[in-house]
Amino acid sequence: LSMRQIGDGIRERDKAESELRALTAELEQRVLDRTQALLLRQHEIQAFVDNASAGVILKDPRGTYMMVNKLFANMFNYSIAEVIGRRDVDLLSPEQYAITHAQEQHVIETGAAHEFKDGMITSNGTPYGCLVFPIIESNRVMALGGLLVDMSERNNTERILFEAKEAAEQASKAKSDFLANMSHEIRTPLNGVIGMDDLLLRTRLSSQQASMAAAIKTRVDSFLPVLNDGLDMPKIEA
Repeated sequence: LSMRQIGDGIRERDKAESELRALTAELEQRVLDRTQALLLRQHEIQAFVDNASAGVILKDPRGTYMMVNKLFANMFNYSIAEVIGRRDVDLLSPEQYAITHAQEQHVIETGAAHEFKDGMITSNGTPYGCLVFPIIESNRVMALGGLLVDMSERNNTERILFEAKEAAEQASKAKSDFLANMSHEIRTPLNGVIGMDDLLLRTRLSSQQASMAAAIKTRVDSFLPVLNDGLDMPKIEA
């Protein structure tokens, strides 16, 4: 080879190496930018779930925690770092693990979200209901998400509503009993008055007595519709 050919070869090699370095630097910058974007996105998501008023979890199909928020970790006196990468069998009592495992298997088998009122019991004894939902891709459950909500306030509300319902039903029964008794107590003597007045009108009476007996019948006849309307049970119930 001539010196010129050797020089051209060196220049081409240097040019190729320079282009390769530039391409490598560009690729590295793209990877760095993408990584920073993913980290920012992850931090945004973590900040969002950490400020949620419910415990938030994300697991793989085997039940390994991939993401949790602070509230969930605090429920069991763990840090987020202590939960990530572990499973319920490592964190919960055997009884509690059996409950959560059965719930998650149900969601995986059905492929549908489900709310479990008998969810988790935290370290301080607070009951939490759990909504478990599948994350499906290509017709496969790729992950499980969950929201844990404090059930103590909900249970208290349900108890108050139940007691209010019981009180309302008792009040309604007492009202119905009272109206039924009133109907009986008023109609019974009134029927006696009507019957006796009919008998009286069939006897020999002076004109003044007949007029008075007829007045009683007129008054009673006009009072009966008022009484019937006042004690009309279906109308009162409506």
